[in-house]
Amino acid sequence: MKNKKTLRIVILFVVLCLTLGAFIVYDNFKLDITEYTLESDNLPESFNEFKIIHLSDLHNTEFGKDNKKLLKIIKEQKPDAVFVTGDTIDGFYTNTTIPIDLFKEVLKICDVYLVVGNHESRVNINVYNKFIDALTEIGVIVLKDGSAYIEKGEEKIQVIGLNDASEYKLDYNNDYGDKITEAINNLDDKNTFSILLSHHPELFPEYKNTEVDLVFSGHAHGGQLRLPFIGGIIAPEQGLFPEFDAGVFNENNTTMVVSRGLGNSIVPVRINNSPEVVIVTLK
Repeated sequence: MKNKKTLRIVILFVVLCLTLGAFIVYDNFKLDITEYTLESDNLPESFNEFKIIHLSDLHNTEFGKDNKKLLKIIKEQKPDAVFVTGDTIDGFYTNTTIPIDLFKEVLKICDVYLVVGNHESRVNINVYNKFIDALTEIGVIVLKDGSAYIEKGEEKIQVIGLNDASEYKLDYNNDYGDKITEAINNLDDKNTFSILLSHHPELFPEYKNTEVDLVFSGHAHGGQLRLPFIGGIIAPEQGLFPEFDAGVFNENNTTMVVSRGLGNSIVPVRINNSPEVVIVTLK
């Protein structure tokens, strides 16, 4: 009887482990769609209902063969623009083909605006340059401390993109703050609704001080492991229980949208934290 009871406990433990493992695998390749409607009095009238898809932290990941699952979502949503906020490739296992093939298809739907993250900046300089050149060649608008305008009739909005701190060999939490404040202020057209693309959400205090209207960011991977009622557990540059892990943050006249991202890197799994496609409609 004792042996039978022990066997039942072992079988139950194995079943629970297999079930948990299956859930984690499923959860890491299930795509969540998160929708936000953001209102601003500064938005030009012709951009009312302007739809943005925000992608971040792909890290070479594919959702279905040739990213068909991800592309299906983008095609169905019919966005006016796609914003990409860095780490499309992985610095430890670099595959530039996956994001390039993905963006070739996305560009058939709408324009793509992209900034790099710390993982692009980490790769060999020759690989990096070839990747940026390839993105530009297929039509991706790569913003490296630069800006572009999106026009509708006689009205326009501005998209600003920042380089990653890694490109300047700067400390993320100290001298980078001064650098990005200067870069944004030099680029920002104060008379135009401005959108900032920048990989690092922990720098929100600097972003809001420049008075840009809207920020898109990633990098935190949603805190990697998410607990109910608590949120993310850990994020780069933010440590335990990060403040800017995912979602929408408002302060002064600036709103920041942080994506949980799509892929993984050093930590190979997410827990209770599915990959995310963010959809923002401007009003």
